[in-house]
Amino acid sequence: TQNQGHDLVERWHATFRHSAGRLGSRYLVALRDEGKILGWRTGSPPRVLVPPKDLGGDGEFLEVGPGGNLLAFAPTEWLAAPAGEGVLGLVALDGADTPLFARVRAAAPVTGMRLIARFGGADLWFEPV
Repeated sequence: TQNQGHDLVERWHATFRHSAGRLGSRYLVALRDEGKILGWRTGSPPRVLVPPKDLGGDGEFLEVGPGGNLLAFAPTEWLAAPAGEGVLGLVALDGADTPLFARVRAAAPVTGMRLIARFGGADLWFEPV
């Protein structure tokens, strides 16, 4: 009956266990526990991908950064964050072949600006050097 279906919905509590996968999980643990940014070196010719992406081949983790350059950023008026929280930036990390989207806390961001990674728990952002 219709009431029985309602009872089932009331009693059902789904448990979700999400995984970022082998590479993504190691990347996130390194951010949180070690304060490191890891890239995944893979391919032929080898490239260092950040964040790591499993493209099906063998590879190895390498520490990249913590320095990098700001390649581009979203205009501050696009953000709903309070002033001072930063902008969304595309950061080319030292030692990586792919850029990373991350929060950039800079009063006046400029393309090419030299940045350094900062960590807080599993949170990652960049500030001017």
